[in-house]
Amino acid sequence: MIYKKIQTLEFELSSSCNAYCSVCPRYIEHNGGLYENPNADLNSHLTVDMVKDIMTGFPLDETVQIDCIGTVGDPLANKDIVEIVATIVEHAPNCSMQIHTNGSLRNTKTFKQLAELMPFIKKRKIVFSIDGLKDTNHLYRKNVDFNKVVDNAMAFIEAGGNAQWKMIEFTHNKHQIQLAEKLAKVLKFKRFLTTENQSPDEMIDRNIVNGENTLKIYKRPPTIEDGWKDDEPIEEIPNDIIMEPQCELGQYVHIRGDGLVFPCCMTAGNYYNPTKWVREDVMSLMGLPADWNNLHKRSFSEIMNSAEWNNVKGNYDSDKPCWTCADNCAIDSSQRNKANHIRQ
Repeated sequence: MIYKKIQTLEFELSSSCNAYCSVCPRYIEHNGGLYENPNADLNSHLTVDMVKDIMTGFPLDETVQIDCIGTVGDPLANKDIVEIVATIVEHAPNCSMQIHTNGSLRNTKTFKQLAELMPFIKKRKIVFSIDGLKDTNHLYRKNVDFNKVVDNAMAFIEAGGNAQWKMIEFTHNKHQIQLAEKLAKVLKFKRFLTTENQSPDEMIDRNIVNGENTLKIYKRPPTIEDGWKDDEPIEEIPNDIIMEPQCELGQYVHIRGDGLVFPCCMTAGNYYNPTKWVREDVMSLMGLPADWNNLHKRSFSEIMNSAEWNNVKGNYDSDKPCWTCADNCAIDSSQRNKANHIRQ
């Protein structure tokens, strides 16, 4: 078995989002347009009962790390966010927690309530993903209201919350890093940090013309008539790679907004992938489609004690692990900003 006592629980509380970020897996960028990814469930939410089942259904480390992230959604898109956080801290009072958000969803009341549940002394925080200032943040985070982000962040901070400002460095905003850091200090963010763009710069730069994001939004998948087809070449896995599986060594598990349980966010995200061979790579690893990892069909305890995890372990322990595992957990992986869930 892979899991004995979970050290990191990663929740995608919702697969909904108000932003149109061009490299987000909820979308397919094609020929100047941003289309919906037909493989992604774009409107699912974990329920309070599901979260309670997860928090009580399998052994958790006493200081378990709770990460509420967005694979294709924003945690604040879940209308029950406050009750969910309350449930988590009730059953794991010594947990550390971080919630990642673009900051523009819900209202100041919600953020004040979250601050009460996430005091600084408890190692809990909200990470606001703000990629620039009022004139630049929307260039990547299209449809995000900068003023509302600031209002929500200030409400959280003034109520005692630990807020961090995380800024992705792009060609169009890197000249503002120092100004953004100064503003973060004025607003009393506890920390300001920058992170490298994980995608080639040209994927972002080509859609910004005269200070505006020119991508046209299509609320439908792309079609052959749009000139789109899945023709990405298969990437081969090098021989003799050495794996450092984050799921097993870090006792790390990811739960998607649609209730599917995965060993990590990368396998969860690639099951959404618009490229067929990448999607099938994860399907082969997890034995999908099936119900064994579905919280709508089975309890978290049943899922975590399922024999199917042996197939996952057998895959990444083999001489030829799946591409997703090799791309992210090989010791010599070239992934930018590579995650590390392994406690020292």
